[in-house]
Amino acid sequence: MIPLWKKYGIGLAAILGILFIYSMYLLTENRHGSFDTVTITTMACAVCGMGLCVMLLLTLLMDTKINLGAVYFIALIVVNFFSLLSTHLEALFTGYDGYVWLITITEYVNPALLYSTMVIFWMYIGYITGAQNEFYSKLEMVFVVIFMAGLLPLLINLYTGDIFTVTKNATVIYGPLKPILLMPTFFMMIVGLIGVQVLVSGRRKKLALMIFLLAPITSIILDLGIAIISTINIIYCLALLIIYGNFYVGRSRELILKDAELLEQRAKILISQIQPHFLYNSLTSIMNIEGNPPATREAISDFGLYLRGNLDTLKQTGPITLMRELDHVETFIILQKLELGDRLQYETDLKVKDILLPAQTIQILVEYCIEYGLRGLGHGTIFVKSWIAGPKYVIIVAHDGKRFDVSDLNNSGKSNLETVTFGNVRDRLADTVGGEIELFRRDGGGNLFRILIPIPKMHRSDTPPPRW
Repeated sequence: MIPLWKKYGIGLAAILGILFIYSMYLLTENRHGSFDTVTITTMACAVCGMGLCVMLLLTLLMDTKINLGAVYFIALIVVNFFSLLSTHLEALFTGYDGYVWLITITEYVNPALLYSTMVIFWMYIGYITGAQNEFYSKLEMVFVVIFMAGLLPLLINLYTGDIFTVTKNATVIYGPLKPILLMPTFFMMIVGLIGVQVLVSGRRKKLALMIFLLAPITSIILDLGIAIISTINIIYCLALLIIYGNFYVGRSRELILKDAELLEQRAKILISQIQPHFLYNSLTSIMNIEGNPPATREAISDFGLYLRGNLDTLKQTGPITLMRELDHVETFIILQKLELGDRLQYETDLKVKDILLPAQTIQILVEYCIEYGLRGLGHGTIFVKSWIAGPKYVIIVAHDGKRFDVSDLNNSGKSNLETVTFGNVRDRLADTVGGEIELFRRDGGGNLFRILIPIPKMHRSDTPPPRW
């Protein structure tokens, strides 16, 4: 199943790709005769920048996860793309009578997009730093004020023409107030540099963000001294590339840490299942089987299978099927019944058996039910059921004993569960298969764990839940 955000992202990338291809066509077609060097250079740089924006967007969309920071970064890419497109069209159609409207639009759009870039970038900084304090809020308000103040001269220019005017032959004449258009960007740059210096930690990250913020002043210096064309959007493209490199390195480190965390959790789960308390109970129960050597041999065999299953879990790097998980759970139940006897019952009703989930998820929930809900009672039953409900697999693990809540599970105190909390189970489920889990009270007594796991769209169907 393709996530909704990725569908929209692919649609956006397709639109940008079509505009990019059309821009290349305009560059190569030379439909109005020979372009001069400045026009050709401007158009070529704009087309290259647009291509870079499309590639960056597609690269981001290939990621399996996306957060608000990535959304802000995509917004920066899109805004820069349209700034480059505007520059490209202005260079192409300047001087041609029929395109006065287009040149007018580009002259108003370019500054507005530039201001928007700085505002979105500040929101991106706020997200990656997690800063939501009073200092950040004040700087955010300053950004908004500068942005609105920057748009005001553009609105006034519609009536006065003091900043620029577009002649009948589609050429632009700048007035003495043109520098006013640069002031909002300059002030936002200063505020942004102060914010990065105060809020951002890490030399590498701070340097990448400062390069982006310094793009306007760098462009002004180049435009006054060396460049024959406007360089602001090209510099922004390069700055985005640097930030993406920083983002990619950070993302790689995050994934490495996440894999290490999952491995540590698997090790904790393994340890929790072979604690001395459980070993002692199991071996004591086996020794207490009197006068029945076949039953003793069978119990020892089950115990060996259980230990082997736990060792296999440590080597398992990905999810396993529900059926494989329940094979291990049945062995665990058999060992528990050595101590509890027929007081412990186990029932399954599986409408779906090939659901993928992290190893030992069900076993831990079953153990919760036994330790917190059934132990100490005269009898009790564990239920495991599964079915499909629309876009989700549903797995239920329940018991009919004493009720408990999540706080009991996260502050265990049980010697064989003290290393595994309900939060560990929930996090592994989310990180491995994108699932979620909740604990409810069960009608008629006991508790009910409900696991929901997304399924591919092509496999979706509704199957009625099993009867209780």
